[in-house]
Amino acid sequence: PLLIRPRISSENGMDDFFPNLTDLGGIANYGLFEMFIDTAAAAVITTIVTAVCALIGLYVNKKFKFIQKLKKSFVVEESTIEPETALEETERLLKTQAATILNVVRPYQKDDPITVFDLHKRLVDRKETELDFEAFQKALSALIVQDKLPGLVREHDNLFIHEEHISWKKNIGQHEKRKIAEKAYSFIKSGDVVALDAGTTTLEIAKLIAKGFKDHSLRKITVVTSSFLVADAIVTACSELGLEDHDPMFRLFIVGGRVRLNTMAIVDDNESVEEDIFHDFDKVLPSLGGADIGFVGTNGILKNVGFTTADFGEKRAKASLLRYCKSKYIVCTEDKFGLRQSQIFAGFDENIKIISAETNGGRLLKDYQKYFNNHQTDIILA
Repeated sequence: PLLIRPRISSENGMDDFFPNLTDLGGIANYGLFEMFIDTAAAAVITTIVTAVCALIGLYVNKKFKFIQKLKKSFVVEESTIEPETALEETERLLKTQAATILNVVRPYQKDDPITVFDLHKRLVDRKETELDFEAFQKALSALIVQDKLPGLVREHDNLFIHEEHISWKKNIGQHEKRKIAEKAYSFIKSGDVVALDAGTTTLEIAKLIAKGFKDHSLRKITVVTSSFLVADAIVTACSELGLEDHDPMFRLFIVGGRVRLNTMAIVDDNESVEEDIFHDFDKVLPSLGGADIGFVGTNGILKNVGFTTADFGEKRAKASLLRYCKSKYIVCTEDKFGLRQSQIFAGFDENIKIISAETNGGRLLKDYQKYFNNHQTDIILA
C-alpha cells in the first residue's frame, strides 16, 4: 500500500508529504521521490486507498475461506501446504472430490437418475464430504463448469451418467481389469487371429500380448482392432523388438472410421462422410478368414435385454467383431451387470462367454450366473 504521511520541513516550516516506498523494491532508498500535496488532498487519497484495500481484502478473504472450507471437507491425509503449492493442492483436492462423485453417480442412467440432494446425503453418510448442502451445490457446479466430471449430465436437480469417459474410466477397477485381462490372455495361442474391441480392459489384454512378444511366449499373431490405444501398445512393443514390415511374427490391422473422444474407439458411423468410405470389421475380418478369438467390452449387461453400449457406431463395431469370431468373449467388471445403455449389440443366446472378476462378494455375478443357466451365456471368473 502507498501510505501518505505529513512531514514538517525544518527549513521553511511548511507542511509537505512524501510516500513511504519501502515496499516498492527499495526505490525509496535512493531518496529520489518526495511528494508535496495539500493536506486535504492527502486525506482524500488516504481514504480512497484504504477503502479499496478493504474491499479487496474482504473479497480475497471470502474466496480463501471458501477454498479452505472446501479443502477441509475432503477426507485426505493432512499435510502442511506451502503458499506456492496451494493452487496445485487445491486442484488435486478438486480432482479427488470429482472422482468420489463419479464413483457414486456412475451406476445411475438417464431413466434412473440420482438427485443432487441424495448424492450429497450419500457422500455425507460415507464421510466423504463435510460440506453443507449449499456449499456442496456450489462445488458441484464448479466441477461441472471446469469439465472435471466428463460423462456426467445434470438436468435440473437430477444427475446421471450418459457414458463413462475414458479419462476417468481407466482409473477405476484397475486390479479387477488386470485379473480379467490375464484370464483372457490365457485363451490366446500362437498363430491366432485376435480381434480386440476398444476399451480399458481390452487395452490391458493388448499390453499382455505386447509382453508376450517381448518374452517370446507368443508368436505369429494377427491383431485386428478398432482402438489406436490398443494398436499403440502393441506397435510400441514391436518397435522395441525391431520388427519390420511383413515380419511373420506379427500383423496388425486397424479398422477405419471416426475416432470417438469419449472412448478412443474408431467407429464407422457414416454420419458426416459418404457411404462405404471406411473399412470396418465386416470387411477386414472376412478377408482374414475370421478371427479365432475376440474380446469386446460393454457398458451394461441387463436381464431380458442383452449387452449394451451408448453409441450407435460402437454398437455396429462390437456386433461386427463378434459376428466373425469363432470364440466370443465379453470382458467387463462386475459393476456393469444390471446396467443398460441405449444401444443393444448382442443377446444372451449367441454363445458368448463373459470374463469378469468378483467385487463386494460377487452378489451380482452369482445372480446372473443363475439367470444364464437358461441361456447360451456363461460367466468365467478371473
